[in-house]
This record gives sequence, C-alpha cells and structure tokens, in this order.
Amino acid sequence: MSTATSGSQDGSALSQQAPDQAQVTVDSNSAGGSTPASTAAAGATLGPPNQESSLATSSGATDPTGAEITNSARGPPGELVVNATDDASHTISLSSDGTTLSVTVNGATESHSLADVSSITISGADNRDDTLMVDTTGGPIAAPITYHGGAAGYDTLAIWASSVTSSPTGRDSGRIVADGTAITYDGLEPVSVTAATITINGTDLGGSTELLDKDVLKISPYTGSGPCSTPGSCIQVRNFEGPFALLEIAELSYFVIAGTSSVTINGGLGTDAVEFTGDYLVPNSSLAVNAEHIKVDAGVKICVGGGSDGCTGAAAGNDITFNAIYKDNGISLIGITTTIPVLGVDALIDISPDDGDWSSGDDYSGGDVIVDTSDGKQYRALHDVSSGAGAPHANATDWVFAGTTQLNGHTITLTALAGTLSTTVSGAGQTLPGGGDLIVGSVAGFADNGSFTVVGLADPCTYTGRDTTTNKFTGVSGCTGTPANGALLKTDVIETGGDTGFRHAALDLEYHATVNVHGDSHITATSNVTLASTIDATATARSGEGHDKGDFSTSDSYAKGDVVKDLADGKKYVATKAVGPSSTHPKDDTGLLGKWTEAKQKD
Repeated sequence: MSTATSGSQDGSALSQQAPDQAQVTVDSNSAGGSTPASTAAAGATLGPPNQESSLATSSGATDPTGAEITNSARGPPGELVVNATDDASHTISLSSDGTTLSVTVNGATESHSLADVSSITISGADNRDDTLMVDTTGGPIAAPITYHGGAAGYDTLAIWASSVTSSPTGRDSGRIVADGTAITYDGLEPVSVTAATITINGTDLGGSTELLDKDVLKISPYTGSGPCSTPGSCIQVRNFEGPFALLEIAELSYFVIAGTSSVTINGGLGTDAVEFTGDYLVPNSSLAVNAEHIKVDAGVKICVGGGSDGCTGAAAGNDITFNAIYKDNGISLIGITTTIPVLGVDALIDISPDDGDWSSGDDYSGGDVIVDTSDGKQYRALHDVSSGAGAPHANATDWVFAGTTQLNGHTITLTALAGTLSTTVSGAGQTLPGGGDLIVGSVAGFADNGSFTVVGLADPCTYTGRDTTTNKFTGVSGCTGTPANGALLKTDVIETGGDTGFRHAALDLEYHATVNVHGDSHITATSNVTLASTIDATATARSGEGHDKGDFSTSDSYAKGDVVKDLADGKKYVATKAVGPSSTHPKDDTGLLGKWTEAKQKD
C-alpha cells in the first residue's frame, strides 16, 4: 500500500503510514469538506468494543499534504473506507455514542463525527482471517455499513446491539440490521450476535419470489472461541437448502445466550422447515418459530423459563410459540387446480418424531429413531443396523434410549394452519386506491400480480406487484374505501375450467394441518398449553366463462376467468390466471403455461 501522511480531526498530523498496513480514509466531494486518513499497525490486539486506544501524534511529522477534517469543517458527508486488503489479518471495530463514530483497526482508534460520514465500506484481505466488530449499544450508526470479508480465510462479523435482525442472501452474504444500523456483508464465514432481541430469517435464494426457496434451518448448541468457549453458552443456526438439507446455503450464525430475552426464527418465503437438533436452553426468554414445518428431535430440550438452564418454572413472557402456517392455492393446468396429490399443503409441528415401530426384518441407518413396542419407548440407532439384530430395549450394542423431549415455558402454543391464501391489513387509514399501495401482514405465497378481496370493501381489488420486504401490495386498483386494521384479505381458489377434450373444471386439493407429539415428551407450562390445527380453504370450480370485460386493453388488469376480445385477431380469450397490465396480447400468450386460452364452447 502507498505511504500517506494524514491529519487528525483537530488538525494535528498523525504519524506517517508504513507500507502494507490497513488504511482508513474519508472522502468528501465538497471543497469545504475534508479527508482524514490514519493508520493502524498490523498485529495489535483488540479489546472489547468501546475500549479505545488513540493514535499517537508524531512530533516529527510534516503537515498534511491533502485535505483534512477539522472541527470547523463544512460540506456534505463522505464515505469512510477501511482498506484492509494488505497481506495480514485484521480486527476492526466500529462503535458509536450516537454522535461520534469510533473506528479501531488492530488496536489503534480514531474518531469521526457521524454527521461527516455518509457510508462505511470495509474491505478485508484475501486468504486472511479478518473480523469486523460492530457495537451499537451506545447508539446507532446512521451510515450504512458494507463489509467485504475477502476471498478464502475465515472472516467473521460480530454484533453487539439491543436488537438484531439477520437476513442471509447467499452462502456467505446477507444483511443485518442492528438497532437500525444496516450492515451488508459478503465473503464471510460466521456471524456472531450478542443482543437482547434477535430475529433470524431463512435464506431466500429466489430473491422476492418463492422459487427455489426451501430452507431447512437446524438449531443446536454451539461451542467455539471467545464468549462461546464454554459449552452451553451459545446457540447456532445452520441454514441448509431444502428439502433434503445436504448443502448449507448461508453462513453459520450463532448468538450468545447470556442477555438474550427474545428470539424469533422465520423460515421466510417458500416451503421451509425449522428443526431443533440439539438442546435450546435460553433462560428467561421467549421463543417464536414461524415456518411451514417445525420439528423437535427426540431427546431435545427447549427451555425458556427459570433456573440456570431455563427448565425450572417460567415467568410471564417466557413463552414458546410455534406457528406452522402453510398457505397455497396450488397450480392450475388444463382446467384442473391441484396442490399436488399425496403431498398437498401440509402444515406440520412434530415433537419427538420417529420412524415407526421397530421390526427385526428391517435395516436401519445410524441416527434412526424407532419405537420398541415391547416397552413403548423410543430408541436411536448408534450406527447402521442390519436386519435380524436384537430388539432395541435389549440391544445396547446397536441402540440407545432416545431420551426425554422437553418443552418448558410460561405459555406454550403449538399451532398448525393450512389453507388458501389469506392475510390481514396492517395499519389503519390506508385509503384505496389512494397511492395504490396496501401494507399487509404478509404477501408470502401471493402471485406477483393478481387480485384479492378485503372484508369491508364492496369490490375486489387487483394489484400489479408485491414487495416481500415491506409486505406491501403495489398498483392496487378496482376497489375503493378504507379497510380496517386487521381486516381479512384473501385470494380464494377459483378454477374457471379448460377446453381440453371437453369443457370442464375440476379441483384436486389436499390440505393437512397436524400437531404430533410422540415418545417420552414432556410439555410443561406455568400457564396454558395450546395444541391446535386448522384448515381454512375456500375453492370454487366452474366450467362456464367468467365476466366479459370487452375488448382487451394493455393497461388493464384481469382476474382469472375474465373474458376479453383480442382485436388483433377478433377472437375471445379467457384468463387462466391473474393478468396484470401487459403489452402482450392474449393471442400471443396461450399454451400450457400461457395466461390466456381461447374461449370455446364445448360439451
């Protein structure tokens, strides 16, 4: 790296930068702005966040040759860049008291006014182990942070905050919001979180669509270095590609148990599973899990109450809430709407699942859990077991008791719900059509454009888009009024039929909502325990044509079943699905996966 001389914030000169050391600069486009740059010697050690060491002023240094920040500097904020791409490992920390940003590189610290910083970019070295520590407990960092860990090496992001939301976007990339501070990262291995309130989202590889989004999140204890060096101090969340969980699709995330009061785990878009493969012992906290499938392995304990492990009693607020919610309207082909036979739409909570009764004629793989009917207990295979071996209860060579599965909290709620697409309006005073936006509880599962009905509004609404980040429908039209906060919004299954062979319409829909509790399972609550399953599906099949909307217009939206006349060929077409404004005419969008089919009368 080049040699540079830089100025401090009060105008004094800092010592000259040596080659091959990390460099910190602030760039401003204003003539009245300034550019402080300082150095940090590689190899120094970093203490806990907010423990700062200052950069010594060199008495023999020359005056800075470039722009410098002074206390009276004016001009727009600039980008703060930490260039740590030299051939060394680095420990970098960022902290704030709400007005001042402290930047530490390998033990050397400098401060900047947050008002002078518009963004922060940190680049780590390839093939080196870099760590970025961000501490917002003293105040948020208003400037967005981008962290490039670099290729290879073992690069870490560690967060200290009051509230953290983690949203992976790929194998080593993602976005974290810590007390309002936005951190975007790539090239990382683990993400460490220390916070009271923690939300961990699944990886949505399909971006804003459900395509390819089938996460399997596995949760268990984590033992590593630092605050996790003592077993039982941390919990890890590993994110695999579903449905078989063979490939990890996000960096390892773990959080420190001490000080944690609330944890929420969301599967995200698509059909996701959350599985507790090891003990989750987080005393005096709450746990909420939202995914289509939720499983607690045999012998695993989930305790959020009192005592050193959370398994003794529980105070108000130390709740366990599992929401297995799976909503889907299936797919429509050749006049038949189906949710895929046998599989269907299955919302599932499975506590201590097993592979059924043991049989002497079956082979088993290591880890399989079965029930020995001789004593009714669950046993786990210690390794692969061939047929003909002795019964598990009398065969300690091949089998071990799977253990007691335990859930302990104040209120424990296990709810499974399967059905057609629905949500609720989120927020009062949203007048439609207004600006065309409607914020709701969730847009997951809904098509990218289509129609819905809202309780309290006389007419159905059409929409041209959805925002999966803010849970908002966009381009809403066709309906007027102000729906109440919490009003039910839904899109039912409406099969309008097909003309293949003869005019017909059919439904092949399967919805399953199940809460299973197996084996030696103990569910203990100081308040209420609720196990509930609900199916809420509405579907209609009609083989007759729908509403005649007249001539096709490229600026209009159409609901499934609507009939239009395409002036390009003079023929009538029926919409096979919701259609947003489009320059593509119906005659050019037919076929098996097309949005239109020619309207024909057949008996």
